[in-house]
Amino acid sequence: MVSCVLIALMATGCARAVLVPREDYDRASQERGKTHRVDMQDGSYYLARRFVVTDSTVVVEELYPSDKRYGPHVTMPISLTMQDVASISRVETNWMRTGIVVLGITAVTVAAVWALVESTHVDY
Repeated sequence: MVSCVLIALMATGCARAVLVPREDYDRASQERGKTHRVDMQDGSYYLARRFVVTDSTVVVEELYPSDKRYGPHVTMPISLTMQDVASISRVETNWMRTGIVVLGITAVTVAAVWALVESTHVDY
């Protein structure tokens, strides 16, 4: 469910990935409460809630629940060599756009339910 919401937010432009410069990886790793996307050279990625950066590695300490690897079957932490990391981005949510999308979806749903109820209304 959470992954569907994150995908929907990204698809509608409600969330975006902001590239973190390599020299700021350590500072980004200290941002608590933020989700970061660690893109790998092979095209895969990790959605990290917490990570640590050393000279040669990025250690993912906690995955975000919408990461496809998330779950009790994953052995944490996950150590990634720095040369395999293509980039790190911070996932940011545009709450104004999210509100507009949610209000729009709500309005369409209410209108559809109202139309359905009115079309099946029977006078006794």
